[in-house]
Amino acid sequence: MILLLAQAVALQGATVHTMIPGEEPRIATVISEEGRFLAIGEELEVPEGAQVVDASGLHLVPGLIDGMVHHDMDHDPLYVLNGVTLCRDMGNDLETILIAALPNIRNRMPGPDLLVAGAIFDGVPPATTEAIIVRTPEEVQEKLPRLIERGIQFASYHQGIPPAAWRALITAAHDEGIQVWGPIPNGVDPDTARDAGLDGIAYLEGFRQAGAEWDTELAHEQVLAFATSGVANMPLLHVYAYRTVDQGDDPPIFNYLAPSYADWWRGDLEGRRAKFDEEYLADGARRYQQLESLVLDLWKSGAALVPGSAAPNPWMAPGSGLLDELDTWVEAGIPADEVLRMATSGAALACGVEADFGTIAAGKVANAVLLAHDPREDLATFRSPRGILLRGNWLDETYLEDLRGAMRDAQLEATLEAEKPLEVIKPQLPEGRVVLEGRVEGLAFDRVVAAEEYWVVRCFDGSTAWVGRMSLPGGVGSASTTTTISQRFVDEKLSEFQLEIFNGGISYRVEGLQTGGQFRLKRWLNDQYVDTNSTPRRPNLVDAGMSLPAMILSHYIADGETTALYFEGMDPIIVDWELKRNEKDVLAVRTGKGPMVATFEENGALAKLVRSQGKATVRYESARETSFGGPGMPPMNTRPGRAETARESEQPAPEDGQ
Repeated sequence: MILLLAQAVALQGATVHTMIPGEEPRIATVISEEGRFLAIGEELEVPEGAQVVDASGLHLVPGLIDGMVHHDMDHDPLYVLNGVTLCRDMGNDLETILIAALPNIRNRMPGPDLLVAGAIFDGVPPATTEAIIVRTPEEVQEKLPRLIERGIQFASYHQGIPPAAWRALITAAHDEGIQVWGPIPNGVDPDTARDAGLDGIAYLEGFRQAGAEWDTELAHEQVLAFATSGVANMPLLHVYAYRTVDQGDDPPIFNYLAPSYADWWRGDLEGRRAKFDEEYLADGARRYQQLESLVLDLWKSGAALVPGSAAPNPWMAPGSGLLDELDTWVEAGIPADEVLRMATSGAALACGVEADFGTIAAGKVANAVLLAHDPREDLATFRSPRGILLRGNWLDETYLEDLRGAMRDAQLEATLEAEKPLEVIKPQLPEGRVVLEGRVEGLAFDRVVAAEEYWVVRCFDGSTAWVGRMSLPGGVGSASTTTTISQRFVDEKLSEFQLEIFNGGISYRVEGLQTGGQFRLKRWLNDQYVDTNSTPRRPNLVDAGMSLPAMILSHYIADGETTALYFEGMDPIIVDWELKRNEKDVLAVRTGKGPMVATFEENGALAKLVRSQGKATVRYESARETSFGGPGMPPMNTRPGRAETARESEQPAPEDGQ
């Protein structure tokens, strides 16, 4: 269902809620052209050839704004089907989200416009696998400009960011004219956070006092302080509301989510069900009432409130999750017309995008929702829109229903596909003899979500090449990702590597070579040369998010510190790792992004691997391995001596690289 920019569109006869302050709803004609609103008025001349839509008796309002998502292209239609036409992504895989925000990608399947922070800033260990780690103000000043060059529109951070780096982020971002949003960092008190120059605070942690209880009087004082500070608040009230609710084993939303999300959400529910007793539920209800009162106090005090869903975290559904958030605000006591204002013009103003979004006015992006009922009286009408104007494209009720059916069918197909083995196409190997090969599978909730195959080649030039290829399946609206890496070692030291990541027609390639006392790096994007950089620090291995580094560490690196090269987006970073083996030859590694624990077979093949980063844990298990009857690449602790390399197999191994 690719969107093609339509001719001019004229919506006639609707009650138009422009959401411009001071303007009352009125029956009018709204004309859009080339993706922007052209005019709004009672008696307008319709451009010749325009698509005319009779909207008599219906209500036209600006599209809703979701202040916090972690976008997945699979979910694009779900936002649109619930009237959400602008989403602000608070942190994601950098390359994935930058590609997703491209105009041609936005129109590949009907989805909301995106405001992106790129990758989220965090400290050590980071809370997510996609974070950009900063420890000092200097690292912020080095890394933020690179993100801005890539096109991010604001900056966001996690609680683990060091306070000094956090302050530097606010200053540097404001110097570049972009906003900064996030929760209150660990070690920072609410008053300091409020006065630090932040543009917006996420969650209600700004009012949390030490201990388990809330000090109601102090919280009210802080509400007044926040209301006069100019710092916007994104309460995410539904994030707190869902925790004492049993959503059931097979809710309707599962018909529209990829299998991995359904697994994740079920796992969350099972964990909460284990706590569901009378005391837990009563305590949860009491705490939630306190949070409700804080949100109401914020509104009464005049604070800027921005609704956000936190989708697709468990039970925060893309699209409808924002409507759930708005419902909690109404239940807290905020009038529906005020909630509508804050989800449109108010959110646009607080997020600094009021020039393009949030109201129906000439020159702004033509995003609007046609509704059966007056949303000032019942926000539930957004759950069944009569039509959507999306960047000037008219999507009528039939189109939307077909889109809903296509989503349901596609996810059913995805569920069936998820049961099939993931295929990894063998890459061209260096010329030499393969001494170890195998397959490793990444598991989430006992479902295979990634497949990696590896080969260790004794090359004819005397080097040893460790080659891996990993396949991550795509979804309904997203492409699969293939990562291929080859690392060559001479005298047990990394001498060169080649890395290529391919996603949806986008190719990113890096080559590294140790030469002249420097480690030189060259980069290409879609075969276009990007740059060459050199560093005197020689990495001992390259980490591209695969299991191969664990085997390299096991074979070559002794306990203690080592250096690894990894990637933040496309940027290569050299960091220190620390590793240690126990008496059972279990390898434990502190990577700086989180712990990695691995066990191995006698021939060096990976047996099991667990990599943790914040709340994210990935588990890998061996699905196949062989060393062709020879020793393979045994772990260091099982070798006769560190300097002695693994011997060639006594039995012939297959030649490759032809």
